[in-house]
Amino acid sequence: MLITGPAAAGKTTVAGAWAETRRDMCAHLSLDSFRLLIKSGYHDPRAGCNEEAQRQLNVARSNVASVALRFVESGISSVIDDVVFPNWEPAGLDRWRRAFEPFEIDFGAIIPQWEVILDRNAARLSVDKIPVEMLRQIYDDMSGWSGRPGRGPLGSQHGRDDFRDRALVSFWSDRATHPLTPS
Repeated sequence: MLITGPAAAGKTTVAGAWAETRRDMCAHLSLDSFRLLIKSGYHDPRAGCNEEAQRQLNVARSNVASVALRFVESGISSVIDDVVFPNWEPAGLDRWRRAFEPFEIDFGAIIPQWEVILDRNAARLSVDKIPVEMLRQIYDDMSGWSGRPGRGPLGSQHGRDDFRDRALVSFWSDRATHPLTPS
């Protein structure tokens, strides 16, 4: 399962809660956690997207895919959260699909109301906050998921816990199958 949405949408919260509610064993892998493993020489994309920031993102994505595949091979399902853009190939869904071949990926886009994004970003630690202009650009770019077939997008005007619960009910409460299955 791959969960996406704009920054501050609640991807990590929903993915973690989804993993905790599975009847089978399930791991939660957050792409941000893998990116932040780089301590010296880390290129924060909030400072601007550049070649090195993109390279580090690609390395993190490859590592997440590798770990997820090892979990799946061991009988442990995986849910991943990442910002996946609908119309920008370097951070698009096709890269994840290629990384998981021959497995198919279940996918959901969480698109809360703009006010929810602002509230969630404001509640972050100052070191984790995203500049409002960048937040808005990411939010607008994510609107491309609206109207696409498949799961998502899910909107919310509610608080964090209510949003998480509604997302779980809307997307995955009845899902009993393995999130990554061979195609």
